[in-house]
Amino acid sequence: MLNPIFYGQRLPSIVHQGAGLVYLSSLNLDFSLTDVVGLKNVILDIKLTLQHFSESKNYYKAAVASTDLEIISNLLSEQSCESPDLI
Repeated sequence: MLNPIFYGQRLPSIVHQGAGLVYLSSLNLDFSLTDVVGLKNVILDIKLTLQHFSESKNYYKAAVASTDLEIISNLLSEQSCESPDLI
């Protein structure tokens, strides 16, 4: 049986190096780890999601979006790409 906090929630965000994919739970989307343009383009969407859930006091989903921003920042950093301002 699922823990009640996770009931009805999406899977957690995950980076799967073997498959070359990152799944971003806040947007329910996945990207190739090498899709720099896609990762940069989704930053604004995650920021808006974070803002929305913070304002509506849904702190669980706000934390998921915040984690996704950190994941993207790390992925872009690993690829020696300049990441847009994430904060």
